[in-house]
Amino acid sequence: MGISSRDYYRDQPTRGGGFGYSGTFGMTNVVKWIIIANIAVFVLQLMLTKYDGRGRPVGSFVDDWFSLDPVSTIYYGQVWRVLTYAFLHDVGSLMHLFFNMLFFWFCGRELEQIYGSREFLWFYLTSAVMGGLMFLFFSLYFHDATPAIGASGAVMATVMLYACHFPHQLIYIFWGLFPVPVWALAAFYVATDLFPLIHQIRSGQTMDSVAHTAHLGGFAFGFLYYQNQWRVSPWISWIEDWIPQSRAKSFRPRPRTVVKFPDAKTARTPARDSKLKVFHGEDDVQTATATVSSPKLKLDEQVDQILRKIKEHGESSLTDEERNVMNQAAEEYKRKKKS
Repeated sequence: MGISSRDYYRDQPTRGGGFGYSGTFGMTNVVKWIIIANIAVFVLQLMLTKYDGRGRPVGSFVDDWFSLDPVSTIYYGQVWRVLTYAFLHDVGSLMHLFFNMLFFWFCGRELEQIYGSREFLWFYLTSAVMGGLMFLFFSLYFHDATPAIGASGAVMATVMLYACHFPHQLIYIFWGLFPVPVWALAAFYVATDLFPLIHQIRSGQTMDSVAHTAHLGGFAFGFLYYQNQWRVSPWISWIEDWIPQSRAKSFRPRPRTVVKFPDAKTARTPARDSKLKVFHGEDDVQTATATVSSPKLKLDEQVDQILRKIKEHGESSLTDEERNVMNQAAEEYKRKKKS
C-alpha cells in the first residue's frame, strides 16, 4: 500500500527554527515521533516475521494481530486494526516504509506549524482511520478479505492537505530532473488510485496488490478537512479527558518554568518591605505580571503566552493584536542584539 519508485525533492526546504521545530533534520515534534514509531514497528516486524523455505516472508505475530483484516475487524470486532494497520509496512520492501515517511516528512512539517502539534496529530490519526474505513467498505463491496498494511492512507491525506495550502510549491521528480507543482502531483496520484478502482468495479478483477481505496479515503478526508475547515481536536476531546491526568499532560505543551517567590512568612525580608507580590504556582502568573512594573518582563510574558497558543493551535489562531505583540517583540530583540 506504499508509494514506490517515486523519487523527488522539494524546490525550497521547509523553514527551520520556527515554533515547534525540534532541530532534527528540521522535523517538528509530531512528525518526528510518528516517523520513529513507524520505524520501531517495522523493526519489530522484521524480528518477528516468519519466512518460508525460499526466504520469502509469510507473516508475523504483528501482522496477524494489527493489520487491517476485513474479516477480523468487521465480524470479530477487532476495531483497533482500523488504526494500527497504518503503522505496519511490507517487510519485503524497504521502499514501502521509506517513501511513505519521506512524503510525510516533506509535507507534515509545514502543516504542523499551521495547525499546531495537537491538532496535526489527531488529523494524522483520523486520516488513517478514514482510509481504513474506506478500505473496509470496498472490501465488503468486492467480497475481498485481503488484509491491508501501510501508512499511505494517512500520508495521502497529508499530501492532499499540503497541496491545498501550497498548490504551486514545486516538487522535483525522477531524481530531481523535472519540476512539478504539488497540485499536479496530488492530482496524478488521485488518478493512479482512482483508475484501478474503476477498473475493478467494472471487471471485478484487481490490477495489483495496492490498497488504492485506502489512498482515496485519505485523499478525500484531506480535501474535505481543508475545504470545510474542520478541526479534529474538538471531536475527540473526550479521549483526552478519559486518559489519566498524568498522561493527558503530555498532549498539551508544557508551560515555561515560573519562578516562585518565597512565602512572606518565611522570607528574610518582611512582606511589607517587598516590592514584589508573593504568588504561588502557575495560576497566579497573570497577577504577578500586573504587579511587576518592568515593561520588558510584561512583553516577555505576553510572548510566552502567544508561543504557547501557537504551539497548541497553530499560527493561524493568532489575532491581529497578538501578531502586533510578536512584531514588537521581534523589533525589541533585534535592538537588544545590536547593542
